[in-house]
Amino acid sequence: MTPQADDKSGGGGELAEAEIKLALTAAEHAQLPARLEALAFRFDGEETLTDYYLEYARSPYGGSWDFTRLRRRDGARYLLTKKRWASGTGAQPVRLEDETAVDADTAGKMLDAATAPPTLTKRRQTYKGRIADRDASIALDQLQLGDATRYFLECEVMTSAEDAAAVRETLKAWVRAQLCIAATEEAPSMLDQLLRHAAG
Repeated sequence: MTPQADDKSGGGGELAEAEIKLALTAAEHAQLPARLEALAFRFDGEETLTDYYLEYARSPYGGSWDFTRLRRRDGARYLLTKKRWASGTGAQPVRLEDETAVDADTAGKMLDAATAPPTLTKRRQTYKGRIADRDASIALDQLQLGDATRYFLECEVMTSAEDAAAVRETLKAWVRAQLCIAATEEAPSMLDQLLRHAAG
């Protein structure tokens, strides 16, 4: 049986998220599974995700968007995620996340109440492993924006607000050293890309 990527829907309140996102070429997307497995990352599932951005606003902390997102996973399970930026250590804002599972009836009511929420669907492969003695999750995403197929890597570690900025730097260094990805700048958020595409 194919394993399914897990989630963080423990309902325990906000967690700090250290995450980087990089654009991939089609060749990199195809080659990375073998590379990750060679680095002792285990395959943790492949699924189709549909994301509905129910609410979103620019963060006052300059860290892109605060948003509430409803995610449908392979058409059967739903996660409600709230992400916001908050003041962190030094000049770096920290990303806080609160995620919980919701049933199909609740999800349906949320979608009925929303007014044409920005929506995207992507195919995701998830790998789990360790980076600098921390549990890490790496997602390889494929999605369609207009006529273009786009590929991305997301590398994520849940950590404390105090450590989030330093952990992000650790992730960036590890990805550069271990995965040999051509992109050097982080990719815009999925919401940013979706809104830019909708605006033409």
